[in-house]
Amino acid sequence: KLDKDLVGACFGLGTSLYAQNKAAEALPIFEALSQRTDDWGAYAREYLAACLYDLGRFDRAILLLQDILAKQPQDAANRWLLAKSLYKTKRYSEALGFFRSVAAEDASRQEAALYYEAVCLEQLGRTREAEQAYRTISQGKTEWAHEARKAGAALVGKPYRVYLDFLGGYDTGIVKQGEDS
Repeated sequence: KLDKDLVGACFGLGTSLYAQNKAAEALPIFEALSQRTDDWGAYAREYLAACLYDLGRFDRAILLLQDILAKQPQDAANRWLLAKSLYKTKRYSEALGFFRSVAAEDASRQEAALYYEAVCLEQLGRTREAEQAYRTISQGKTEWAHEARKAGAALVGKPYRVYLDFLGGYDTGIVKQGEDS
């Protein structure tokens, strides 16, 4: 068992490596520290999740982040990382909910979350909703607004299916590309 000063030194080394974009080198430090049951362990698990994300180990990051968020559901930074991890694994339906909550509750990530919300909608085949979502953020001068304008322009004129009464199955007959009429 490490004494408190040594734990702090190890944590400091891990965070320093991570800040230098050396996630692979920081990973074993955070893996070891994440076994602790104190605050050091909790903080180490958060950095471990970030390292896993940066290294493309999204499935493992998702499991860890779900565990972290079960204990701290209002942690915006970890909800953001979970949303991005779900997105990277093409779990768009799950990611969509997290992007929406981040957009509603985290002003620093709002525009990025709205952009990814639109991308998820597009990937789920919800073209009209995606187009509207892109339009929501496209008026600004940020990089996200620029990307939203490009993505929205690519959707213009793209056919989509409209369901006026989803439960009743009423269908307007407008079809998505690739579907039979």
